[in-house]
Amino acid sequence: MSITDELREWAEDNTLRDRVLTTYPPQHAVHGVLETLLRIADHIDAEHERAMAAAALIAGVPITDEDMAEHGWIRLPKDANGVPIRVGDVLTDGEYTFVVGELAAFGGGSWSIRNEDEDAWKACDVTHHHKPTVEDVLRELVAAYMDTPLDDSNDGEFFAEYAAKLRLAGDAE
Repeated sequence: MSITDELREWAEDNTLRDRVLTTYPPQHAVHGVLETLLRIADHIDAEHERAMAAAALIAGVPITDEDMAEHGWIRLPKDANGVPIRVGDVLTDGEYTFVVGELAAFGGGSWSIRNEDEDAWKACDVTHHHKPTVEDVLRELVAAYMDTPLDDSNDGEFFAEYAAKLRLAGDAE
């Protein structure tokens, strides 16, 4: 069932069509009204179908790549951790941190992720970056502490490194 069935039935009603075509001369503006109504109904149906597909996606109904392609959609690229990448995200390749300025899709599902300077990376080579939190620094400290035998020669340097990192907000201390 189409959202425009009632409109289509009315526009395609032969008695109405015959009345219009015999009452008005072909050059009259009313002559193309029925065809215009059917064209509008096509547009309404197409938009309704897109909206229903979007609602299904938002509701968590699984949608296939074919369904998406039918509506002109494509899945976003994912970083090395499987997180979708969007324009404006902050990413890192381990050495360089950048803001995504453009996403370019190529055949076969490959992507190019570009920064503001148009330098490019593959999605599989980058991960999302966030400024370290206190929790991140403490996790790193504990992991490093477990792997580092401390003695009088290196414990001061070890803890000084992490004390500096814990001053993330630039405290006055």
